[in-house]
Amino acid sequence: MCDGRYSIELNRNSKVMYLMVAGTFNNEKVAEFIRDYNSNVASVVASEFVLEIDVTDMKVLTQDMIPQMQACHQLYRESGFKKVVFVTNGSALVQSQMARVARMADLKNVEFTQMATK
Repeated sequence: MCDGRYSIELNRNSKVMYLMVAGTFNNEKVAEFIRDYNSNVASVVASEFVLEIDVTDMKVLTQDMIPQMQACHQLYRESGFKKVVFVTNGSALVQSQMARVARMADLKNVEFTQMATK
């Protein structure tokens, strides 16, 4: 089942690339995301930008999705962003998974923040 969706926005003034990732992705959706991600990253000097990733609507990863998520984290590392910030909904499990996958991908400049409640 694939109910995954994402969005990518660049704010050149504040030097932030915003990603929103939600739901569950299949291989085709992951490939589409990577194409769009690479296209956006190519248009900026990543070392001057913060990558902010909203995972507040992301579901807990299944074991078969971890390698794909690790590959995405490696992309974030290789892109060379100044900092990578994951915005969570407070789910300790999702944050724990994201932190573990970041370590597996050797992504060191990571921060976690919780989305402010409305």
